Amino acid sequence: MRRRPIAVMAALLIGSALSVSPGLTTAAQASWEQCQSGRLCGWHQNAYRGEYNRYTNNFNDLQSNSDEWNSIRNRSKVAWLVFEDEGYKGTVRCIRPGKGSRNLKSVDLKDKISSIKKRTVANCSDYVQIG
Repeated sequence: MRRRPIAVMAALLIGSALSVSPGLTTAAQASWEQCQSGRLCGWHQNAYRGEYNRYTNNFNDLQSNSDEWNSIRNRSKVAWLVFEDEGYKGTVRCIRPGKGSRNLKSVDLKDKISSIKKRTVANCSDYVQIG
């Protein structure tokens, strides 16, 4: 008779673990404003539509979210670098605070971003910029 409470508790624990995973994916209405302040967000469709991922830290491998982004927005106070390949390699572009792209195809990065790195400053210095 005690199996039911144990099964419920196990389901709650698994659900809690999934809800705090890095780079959380969310389906939402089309708007870059859904990206909360302090984050870099990437959408799976153009024009900030469909599922999106939000980040506050560096990721040298976006794993299941690699090569998925079609639009991007930086809502943090510092610039971010986005890389075509894992391990911060390949084509790199910089996104200043408050900037982004509704269509990453325009900068030849549609479905190509595989790693991201947060800068400590707001400028992009010698990097090619997005937005």
